[in-house]
Amino acid sequence: MEPDRSTPEEGGSAEPRAASAEGTSSSGRKPCPRCGKSCGGYCSDCVVVLDPAAPQGLRLPLRLHILQHGETNARSTALHAALMAPADVQLHRHAGSTTSRRCDPLALQLPEWDPASTAVLFPEGPDTPAVGDPACPPFQQLVVLESNWRKARGLLRHPRLAGLPRVQLPREVCSTEFEWRRGDGSFRGAVDEGLSSIEAIVHACRLLGSAGESYDSLLYFFRQQQAYVKKRGALPTSRQEARARQKKPRAARGQQERAAADGGGAAAPL
Repeated sequence: MEPDRSTPEEGGSAEPRAASAEGTSSSGRKPCPRCGKSCGGYCSDCVVVLDPAAPQGLRLPLRLHILQHGETNARSTALHAALMAPADVQLHRHAGSTTSRRCDPLALQLPEWDPASTAVLFPEGPDTPAVGDPACPPFQQLVVLESNWRKARGLLRHPRLAGLPRVQLPREVCSTEFEWRRGDGSFRGAVDEGLSSIEAIVHACRLLGSAGESYDSLLYFFRQQQAYVKKRGALPTSRQEARARQKKPRAARGQQERAAADGGGAAAPL
């Protein structure tokens, strides 16, 4: 992906966890015809669309390769492109797992790409060529990293990616339209400019496709997510959840000590 600028330092995600689009379909939940799991708009494990209103068979101006590492299937937004434009999108996942958070990035099975025709969407620095700029190397295939910053950098050490040129989106398009993407602490400002993977894919397609083509249909499931999160509210970030778990034992211990002091006895062991 154009890795989300909300991506945190080591220790947890600064981005609010959105509900999976699997559970946001207006047509109700249905069993996946392959695995039987109850899903909403689609099955993220089997990559099967279940929402009859969802756009399907879309065509893109290039070939996309989505590398999923460090993210669960249900929380991947790049997956939406694979669901709606399967002819132009290839999804690469770790075998035998619905989450790749603990997988070795170098164990991901990848093909050997030609650096003359394939680029990786990753902003390594201000000098990384921008898509659509005359200085940008030509490419017909784009590798998108579905991962956070820390895990994406680990994935970039993969021997299949080491020799591929890096490209980034122009700065002027790196702003999300979804205001619920908020972090905490030092990452709050960064999150405001962060793009989700599917948004980055849409912007890349707009820059490389025919004039006037918006590719907004690729945002179908993501906009369902936005509507659901607005209605329900964002879940706490993983960092906030970790802090709450740390505070809970201390709070319980303090409550027991106060109760023991009020009763004149010793605190019960935890």
